[in-house]
Amino acid sequence: MKVTLITPDSSQKFNKDVPCIFLAGPLGGTRDWRNEVKEYFKNQEGEELVIFSPENKHFKDLEIQADWETKYLNYAYKNGLIAFYCSNQTKYDSKRGYARTTRFELGEWIVKYTFGNKDKKNLITIGIESEFEGKEYIIHRLINNYNIADDTILDNIEDFCEIIYEKLF
Repeated sequence: MKVTLITPDSSQKFNKDVPCIFLAGPLGGTRDWRNEVKEYFKNQEGEELVIFSPENKHFKDLEIQADWETKYLNYAYKNGLIAFYCSNQTKYDSKRGYARTTRFELGEWIVKYTFGNKDKKNLITIGIESEFEGKEYIIHRLINNYNIADDTILDNIEDFCEIIYEKLF
């Protein structure tokens, strides 16, 4: 599969007629799970895919980061899907809460999906690994407050990628 990667420093244009995903999830303190997703899709047959992928090394200004992410989160939600992956923490940083932006954005987009998605398309995919702190609480709220089916919250990168592929292709 041809994968077009759009990052904050990318000036590359992309085909707006092909499926797209925004990779939302922790950037620091974890393994490079985004690369695992990219490699999965590069090894698939056929179609073309656009991946929007924020990466810490590109952001020096919080406003620029927030604006870039908001722009492409909105685009992916309208034209493809947002893929939230809550990967396990591998490095501890006492000066920063782990996955703090991911937790906020997941809550924000679940509310948008629940209350603003009249046709209930599969616009969001969620993966939460086994050791992600707060997993039980997040899953409880997703199931009980937002009617997200338990079997649609995946716990490993392989199943996560397969579901994305099924939804888009």
